[in-house]
Amino acid sequence: FSGDRIDPFWFGPNIVGSGPSVSQANGRLEVSIPSDTLNDPSAGYTDAGVSTQCDLLGDFDLEVDYQLLQWPPQSGVNVDFNTNTIVNGNFDQTFGLFVFDPGGGTGVSTNFPGPTNTFVPAPETAGTLRFVRLGPMLTAYRLTPAGWSAIQTTTELANDVRVSLDLFSNAPQFSHPDVTVAYDNFRVNSGTFSCPSWWTDIAPNWQPLR
Repeated sequence: FSGDRIDPFWFGPNIVGSGPSVSQANGRLEVSIPSDTLNDPSAGYTDAGVSTQCDLLGDFDLEVDYQLLQWPPQSGVNVDFNTNTIVNGNFDQTFGLFVFDPGGGTGVSTNFPGPTNTFVPAPETAGTLRFVRLGPMLTAYRLTPAGWSAIQTTTELANDVRVSLDLFSNAPQFSHPDVTVAYDNFRVNSGTFSCPSWWTDIAPNWQPLR
């Protein structure tokens, strides 16, 4: 996110509702949901962010850093890092991580299909999230001073996935304060992308890790 525009590797900005903004600034992707945001009347929520143009296949290892630039307590806004499975060309299920404050402090929670998810306290104003898929197993991590800490592992069929970075809120309109979050240093430690035949990366400023 260090260039003068969002790299075409990403699709978007995707904005649902009226008021949110997504911009590349200060060497990072900054996403804001102001207090006067209007939820989309048909969807009943607001969302703003970007998603990958290409699909990830098979095993992968993904990381992204986040910074909570404006983060009042219990803001009603979630910071989402999602892998969205693609089946027959359509979105199927979301396997995600999100940062939020449900009351009592900020933490990181999984957002996996099914009734059971895991929440862990994460009071820091910045952090790093990670997904690793090996075969049918997908594990969500957060980086702690002691190293990578696994939050939850689940079974996930090896479907193609698209990755998204966004802010989401289904709180009632005008009920939350201004919120701004930055994403930075998105990296694919391992994985294979499959891109649409019509798509060409006209600004390949990313580089593989060495």
